[in-house]
Amino acid sequence: MTKFAKSLSRLLLASLFAVSLSGLGTPAFAQEKTDDLTNNPFLRLLGTPAESAWTADKLERQYDEVWTEISDHYFDRAALSNWLAWRHKFDGKMKTLADLDNALDEMVSSLDNRWTTYVGKQTSSAMSESFENNIALGIWASKVADGNYQVYYLEYGSPAYASSLRKGDRITHINGQKLSDLPTLAVQALFVGKAGEKRELTFTHDGVTETTSLTVVAYPDKEYEIVLRDDHVLYLRLPAFSPTNTATFKEELLAVFEDANVKVEKIVLDLRGNLGGYTTEVKPIASLFIDQGLVYSLRIRDGRETSLETKRIESPLPFE
Repeated sequence: MTKFAKSLSRLLLASLFAVSLSGLGTPAFAQEKTDDLTNNPFLRLLGTPAESAWTADKLERQYDEVWTEISDHYFDRAALSNWLAWRHKFDGKMKTLADLDNALDEMVSSLDNRWTTYVGKQTSSAMSESFENNIALGIWASKVADGNYQVYYLEYGSPAYASSLRKGDRITHINGQKLSDLPTLAVQALFVGKAGEKRELTFTHDGVTETTSLTVVAYPDKEYEIVLRDDHVLYLRLPAFSPTNTATFKEELLAVFEDANVKVEKIVLDLRGNLGGYTTEVKPIASLFIDQGLVYSLRIRDGRETSLETKRIESPLPFE
């Protein structure tokens, strides 16, 4: 599996975690909150038993558990003003796991939140296989209420990154196919391809319909970049705060300043397109650039109770 496919898998799971925990409208997740997920209805779906074990009653109970999970923990209560209408919308209509997947996908998409996504087990497995055997266009997008796909990240150096696409654009058609009419797997297959293949995208940007043509090509897959330019400007690019990259990023960055032969006059910290990540990884990186002050605030809702966790750093003591 490529690094990109692994990153995709992590993102899909993170999206499920976000829904089950608090429906955070932010890509930052509290690591301690994701360690105990044994009672998570989404993860029970990822480890589903045989199709024959799912009766209509069990499908409805599973649907209701997910509905309740979002009802109790989704951070934006205003977005749940019509949530009650979804509770029994599919009663008596689900016969198979595919029916359950479609019902959950429709329900979760109604929230119209790019960080809150439902991906079923079969779809997740098929997507992983698809990305393993193909090259991605570099578009990270999520299905929204109108059935189109909203762009929230463009892979650095990818065909999409070099195109006129921008974060927030909504893709409506690919190669003439209307995305709102296609199942999730069919849409995901259009976001990858073999080298040299073409993809014609139609999208809306600030309400204006535009088109762009992308050619599938391989592109560098870097966890981060640390480049000292000839003009003594240190360029730093960090695409995510994850355990796989922050530790080595910090080590390599500190090594630059420990080299007596290196002269750094300015620093450019490029966080464009940063997907966020674990809050535990944000703190050590932020402490390198912030002398003191707020690092992040995390709001968590549990039913009618809302808690706020705030992390700050203070200026170092003289002996530190």
